[in-house]
Amino acid sequence: MKRKVLLFSVLILSLFILAGCSDGKKVKVLKCSIEKDVTDSIHLESKYNVYYTGKYVNSIKTVESVTAKDKSVLEAYQKQLDVAYKEYRKLDGYDNSIELKGDKLTSKTNIDYTKIDMDELVKIEKSLKNIIKDGKIKVDDIRAIYEDENFGAKCE
Repeated sequence: MKRKVLLFSVLILSLFILAGCSDGKKVKVLKCSIEKDVTDSIHLESKYNVYYTGKYVNSIKTVESVTAKDKSVLEAYQKQLDVAYKEYRKLDGYDNSIELKGDKLTSKTNIDYTKIDMDELVKIEKSLKNIIKDGKIKVDDIRAIYEDENFGAKCE
C-alpha cells in the first residue's frame, strides 16, 4: 500500500515538474469570416482560420466560396483564381485546390508558414514584405489586414 502511495506521489510530482518546465505556449486559432452578396445572384463567403503560437502565425487555412446560378460566372471566377494561385502553388508549404460543383465554386488554401520560403513568397506577393519580420508574421498584423475596412472580415 505504501509503495502505491509513493509511486502515485512520484507520478504527481513528475507531472507538476513537467508542466512547470513547459513553455506554456499552445496553438490558438483566430477565426475570421466574410459573407456578402455581390449581386442578387452572386454570394461570396470566406472563412480564415489563423493558427498561431504566442504572437506568431504558424499557418492559415482558408475556405472561400462563390455561389451563383449562372455557371459562366463561376467558370470566370475559377479562371481568375487559377491565374491568381498559379505561382503560389509552386511553393512548399502552400496548397490550393479549386472545385466547381453545381452552383458553387470552392477554393481551399493551406499556408504553412513554418515550411514556406518567405523570400520566395515576398517575390510573388510584394505587400507581405511590410508584415514579415525576421521570417515571421505576427497574428496582430494578420488580424489588422483581415479587419481592415477594405477587406471587411470579422474576427473572433
